[in-house]
Amino acid sequence: MDQLLDPKFEPGPSLLERSPFRAFAHRDFRFLWLASLCSVTSFFMVILVRGWLVLELTDSAFLVTTTQAVSMLPTLLLPPVAGVLADRVSRKSILIVNELANLGFLALLIVLLFTDIIQVWHVFVIGFLNGITFALMMPARAATVPDVVPVTRDIPNAMALWGSIFSYGQIVGPAVAGYLLGIDPNQLGWGFIGCAAILLPSLLFLLPLNVSTPNALESGDHLSKPPSVVESFLDGLRYIRSSRFLMGLMYLSVIFSVFCMPYQSLLPVFARDVLVAGTSGLGMLGASAGIGSILGSFVMAVYSAPQQMRGWTLWGTVLFGPLTVLFAVSTVFSISLGLVFGLGFLTQLFMTGSMTLVQVTVPSSVRGRIFGVRYLVMGFGSIGMIILGLAAQLWGPEPAVLVMGVVALTSTLGILVRFSEVRSQKLDLSHIG
Repeated sequence: MDQLLDPKFEPGPSLLERSPFRAFAHRDFRFLWLASLCSVTSFFMVILVRGWLVLELTDSAFLVTTTQAVSMLPTLLLPPVAGVLADRVSRKSILIVNELANLGFLALLIVLLFTDIIQVWHVFVIGFLNGITFALMMPARAATVPDVVPVTRDIPNAMALWGSIFSYGQIVGPAVAGYLLGIDPNQLGWGFIGCAAILLPSLLFLLPLNVSTPNALESGDHLSKPPSVVESFLDGLRYIRSSRFLMGLMYLSVIFSVFCMPYQSLLPVFARDVLVAGTSGLGMLGASAGIGSILGSFVMAVYSAPQQMRGWTLWGTVLFGPLTVLFAVSTVFSISLGLVFGLGFLTQLFMTGSMTLVQVTVPSSVRGRIFGVRYLVMGFGSIGMIILGLAAQLWGPEPAVLVMGVVALTSTLGILVRFSEVRSQKLDLSHIG
């Protein structure tokens, strides 16, 4: 590990060329991976701590999911702008500026908690501000991965390893959050201190990163006036619409965001009211999903050929609905842990696979804009959270999650029938050499 952190360390082919970790041979990818790991770990910590805080303040399942939905609203609004920015300005600058802003917002929330003047609307507003930084960072972060991996054949492996940060973050974040919440049940500020502290090394890893400012314009167009943000975004949409493969992949991503991922926002309610497991159980549920994700990332790193990734991606989305249904009806904590493990595994298969397939089939000149659309799709998760919260308030958390699982399965199967290209079209890999 010390060698991996050494900027002068460049492993030779004999060490990493055939390894599932071969992308770590590239110095700047190591720094980007470590910075992203810290940032994403903080993100998962915030989700759990914020959910528990709102549950304690309001005792409302609907408000728990709504506060998470509000934090995702910027992801529904800003990715088109963020994607255009990622194609025009320094991606490194985007990451550093927004990470500093995120740190500042968390510091404000900590002050409100320790001065005992916190109100629910404070959590909503600060959650929305945190969501803005997330929405602006993620397209730039994803689009940077190929920039820091000069060997084109290593890009799919780099994307699989980059996707593993969500797995590690899901393990470390909830486990640490659960511990910090238990320090003083009457002072939840300790949880947010942990969320803020882990952002500091993220900034330190970003500083030595060497990433050139992208040129989003095609060759020969650099002397002309750049198109507007709206025009650039529409160019990205037109590119997606020109490919039924990308269209089908985006529709699957919509289903995954709206009907699959929102179950996580109800984990505090399941931990306290359904499984009666408290803060420690909440941390274990989050960590179990993270461990499943780790296994998923390892599978994707080993089987990182694009054609193999497509198969894993499809299995990830098809099986998610049935496992969600089983989680909804489980009242045994150990069984629920195993099911959340499986959901974490499937989440990683789909998220890493779908992102990598976008990376390898889209040229660099439009990659930021395409990822802007992809993260816009992730923002639809806020709609799913509100739907799930309303259903949980009316019917209870178990029936609400069960219905979401059934809808996820039927919708996924329908898209795979309608867009058969997602299953069978030969992938154009000319963009990765």
